[in-house]
Amino acid sequence: MNIAEDTSIKDLQRLKKKIEKQINAKKNKKVKKENFYNHIKDDHKKHLRSDGRKLFRSVVDYLECYING
Repeated sequence: MNIAEDTSIKDLQRLKKKIEKQINAKKNKKVKKENFYNHIKDDHKKHLRSDGRKLFRSVVDYLECYING
């Protein structure tokens, strides 16, 4: 084996480790959306108008409120 081939193999192995670390980091960042379900399941019931009617007409209105602030 040549010294140049040896260094290129080492470079490729380092690059492979770097790419594997990046892939694992991205996999770990994914959050299960089902965890949020229990948090917001009954939250819409707290939002009522003064006369007792629902503040939000649909789930979309409810979620837009959280997105837009």
